[in-house]
Amino acid sequence: MSEYPVPDNKQYTELRNTFSNLSAVKEILEEVPKKNSDIVSTSKLYSYAVGTLSYPNPELEYLLKNSSSLRVAYYKMISNLAIYSLEIPMAASDDVELLPRSCDGCLIRFEKSQTRDDHWYVIIELSNDVKISPQNIVLIDKDKNCHKYSLPETRRGIIQLLTNEKSDLLQLLKNPNMEVLLS
Repeated sequence: MSEYPVPDNKQYTELRNTFSNLSAVKEILEEVPKKNSDIVSTSKLYSYAVGTLSYPNPELEYLLKNSSSLRVAYYKMISNLAIYSLEIPMAASDDVELLPRSCDGCLIRFEKSQTRDDHWYVIIELSNDVKISPQNIVLIDKDKNCHKYSLPETRRGIIQLLTNEKSDLLQLLKNPNMEVLLS
């Protein structure tokens, strides 16, 4: 049988402090896996960017919203996958909210619907030598938040979207500083 000496008051205080510190460290370390569950693998983020992972994914969107480094990584993937990167409109006018955008082989313009006052057509005109039709339009704000919208099928080099003037897509397109990609 082993005998242990009973600690005096000074040793007892040191033991209590050591136990308290070790308990705090244990609690912190137990929290680490919970926080690491917020980490997204590069392959999962890439799958989301190319569209093999369904969009929108609430879990990934939450993580993208709350992590600037993850947003930048996602933005870089999206921009590298883009078929067209449209320029920021050159001149703004007080009376025109929706300015056309263009790049080599692509033009985005807008027409008000003649049958519905509160609707607009977003018309994407592609050059005749298009080999790959874009499937999505992605709008990127200054904080690298990517807003992705599916595009309808291309017909004779033209994609048309009919959208309500209060839709998120149209509101984002009204911002001349918004970066526009087609992927």
